[in-house]
Amino acid sequence: QNLGTYSQTFLLETFPILLIQTFNGLDGFFAMMLNVAHQLVWCERNLHTPIVFLGKKAVRKGNNKYYDATVGENVWSYFFEPVISWAPELNMAEMNQRRVKVLTEDELMELHNNKPWTIRAYYYGRDSNGNDNRQTRYFANNYDDGFFSQNRKLGNRVFHQYVQVKIFMINLVDNFWDTYLRSATSVLGVHIRGTDKIASSGSGRVVEPDEYFDYIDSFLVAHPESLVFLATDSEAFSKIM
Repeated sequence: QNLGTYSQTFLLETFPILLIQTFNGLDGFFAMMLNVAHQLVWCERNLHTPIVFLGKKAVRKGNNKYYDATVGENVWSYFFEPVISWAPELNMAEMNQRRVKVLTEDELMELHNNKPWTIRAYYYGRDSNGNDNRQTRYFANNYDDGFFSQNRKLGNRVFHQYVQVKIFMINLVDNFWDTYLRSATSVLGVHIRGTDKIASSGSGRVVEPDEYFDYIDSFLVAHPESLVFLATDSEAFSKIM
C-alpha cells in the first residue's frame, strides 16, 4: 500500500508515526538507503506514517558517516525530498506530541536478516521458506534468477513510490552528462567494487579489473563511438582501468 496516496489529515488521525533513523554507522550510502527502504515496507505492513530523519548518531556502531552539521541535521534531506510530501510541516516537537515509534536495534536486525518481505541486494538472511540464503545460494554457488528478480521488483516499487531526488542533484547529473557523455553514441557503465566486499557475509569475492576487460573490449568493438563510464570505490582499480 503506497502511504503517499493518503491525505495528511487521514494519516495523522489514523496512523502513528514511524521515525526512520540511521541503522548502522558502518553502512555505505546504498546500504543506508536499503535500511530506510526496509522500514518503509514495515510502515506499509504495519500502517504507520514514515518520516525519515537520519541524524548524526546511528542505532548501532557509531555515527552516520555522511552526516555534516554544516549541511543540516538530517542526512536524508541532503539528497532527497521527504518520503511523505507534507512531512516538513511536522517538526520534532510536534512529532513528540503524537504517537511516534522508533524501531529498536533488535527489530531493525530482524528486518535486515529475517523478514522475507524486505529487500535483499545479495545472498544474506533468510528467504520466505526460512532457509539461510548464504547456505542455500551463496556457498552453493547458485545463481537464483528468481531471487534477484523478486528483490529488484520490490526495490523498484519502493524507491519509485517514496524516493525523490532533489532537483539540484538531478541538475548536477544532467550537467555532467551534457559535458562529458552526451556526444557518445552510447555509454557503457562499469561498476567495480573493490574495497568493502566481505565474502563470508554473502556479498561475494572482489572481482578484479582484468576480468572486465574482455567484456569492455567486445562492447567497444561493436560500438566504436561509445564511451565508458567507470564507477568504483577503489583508487587502485581506477588507475588500472
